Amino acid sequence: MSENKKKDRGKKKGDKRGKGKGKRKAAPPKLKKLKNQTLVEGQKLSLKCEAVGNPRPTYKWFKDGREIKKNKEIRIKTGKKNSRLQINKLKVEDAGEYTCEAENALGKDTSKTTINVQAGECKYSEALLIFLICGVDSVTI
Repeated sequence: MSENKKKDRGKKKGDKRGKGKGKRKAAPPKLKKLKNQTLVEGQKLSLKCEAVGNPRPTYKWFKDGREIKKNKEIRIKTGKKNSRLQINKLKVEDAGEYTCEAENALGKDTSKTTINVQAGECKYSEALLIFLICGVDSVTI
């Protein structure tokens, strides 16, 4: 048997054994599902979007269909394998449908969650409370 045939024996055509060890197969992103949450006004919201894909996907966040850009109230941190959206003090108007989108050259995937924000306790200033008491005292029944 020739030397080349001995080397090729047992290998299938296109076999890449030994070449490019550790390289992952190219694939479109696949996201883990986000979970719906109900929080109270003033609490912190933290959403984590994790995707598997090669090449590494880029991430975008949306609220009610509009892309979210980070600002002083909304923080978005993106790493190699995930993206996090954080709102430190929720307001009732932060409630809605949040979507994470992961995209690479082979495709994209989305994961959605509904965030409900309940109004916090009513807080009255002492001055307002005094005014209300005085107003009640001056009413004739």
